[in-house]
Parts: sequence; C-alpha cells; structure tokens
Amino acid sequence: MESYELGDRILSKHMQVTRASFYAGRGPCRSDLNERMLFCIFKDLYEESREYGENFIRLVDSIPSIGATEFIVAYNEFARNGFAFKGEEADSQYAIEGRTDKEKMQEATCYALGALGIFSVNRSAEEAERVSDSIKEGFYNYTRKYYEDDFGKCLYHADEKIISDDVHRLIDPHYRMICEWNEEDERMRKIYEAREKELSRTRVNKTR
Repeated sequence: MESYELGDRILSKHMQVTRASFYAGRGPCRSDLNERMLFCIFKDLYEESREYGENFIRLVDSIPSIGATEFIVAYNEFARNGFAFKGEEADSQYAIEGRTDKEKMQEATCYALGALGIFSVNRSAEEAERVSDSIKEGFYNYTRKYYEDDFGKCLYHADEKIISDDVHRLIDPHYRMICEWNEEDERMRKIYEAREKELSRTRVNKTR
C-alpha cells in the first residue's frame, strides 16, 4: 500500500471529516482535533513502523498551532513523503485536496469563508495558543505512557535506548529537565574554562 493511501486510511479511521477545508478558520478546537485522536493516529503508525511513530511525534511538535486544518494539511504532506520528517516547521498552509472540480470549488469556498471568520471560534489568540499547547501536552503524555506500557519500563530508567533522544525530550518532561540541567552545567563549565585560560594568559603577561 502506498504511504499516502495508508495515511488517508488511518486519518479516516480517527477523524470524522478529513478535508482540511472543513475546519478552515476555526483554529485549535478539541471538538475538531484532540490529544486522543492524535494518539490513535500515532498508535496505528507506530504499529506499522516505530520510525513512522517517532516521526509523527516530531510532526505534531513542528505544527505551531495545531488546529484541525493545519494538522490535516501537514499530515497529508507527511504521508506523501513516506512518513519521513523533514526536520523543519511543518508546512500547514491551506491546500486544495479535492479530486473533482466540484470538490475543489467547495474547498476553495470553505477556505474563503474561513478566512472571513465565518466559522471561527470566538476567542483570543492567547486562548487558542493555550488550547494548542494543552492538546500537544496531552498527546505527549499518552505517547509516553504507551511507550512505557509497551516496553514495560520507565523510559528514563530503561537499560537500553528504546526511543530517540529528541523524541524522548518531547514526551518526557522529567528527562527534558535533566537534559536542560546538564546542558546548563556544560555551558557554565565552558565559560569557567574560558575564564581560567584568559586569567592564565594575563598572569603570564604580567610576569614578563
């Protein structure tokens, strides 16, 4: 099965409407897309390939504001690329996916009405950002528990690396905090060493 067909089948299984234009202008909204839906899509991809699952987590993280429209556009591109992650912010610009002229016209109309705010959810940009962050965090919690249940151990205390480091950071706040502490310690150590070298050079110059 082609990756796009597989992606479409999985998306259709977990979202009632899979046309990005249907949700145009609504922004992050739990009734359209929520952490449970994202997790179910992740689980199906993970069962196909661990790499697909990890790349899907990266994709979700790369979408700045995870409304249903933005997610579907980015996900469809992700599926077309064989579920490979490009390593950059997801392209979630509106796209016309219709197969017939009628479908394309309907989608273009929905996007236009969405841009005019006809379907918008009445809330501030700050509230939309909060909903998006909450959906992502809930998704990370689901995936972390799934990994731990699957491998029967805490990710942080696993004897072997069972997940890529960057993905582990995304879904495990404890591990992320430890990494940030270690990086800060390393940064301070380098600053200290640089200062010591400079002081040593100053002492040598004074003795000449």
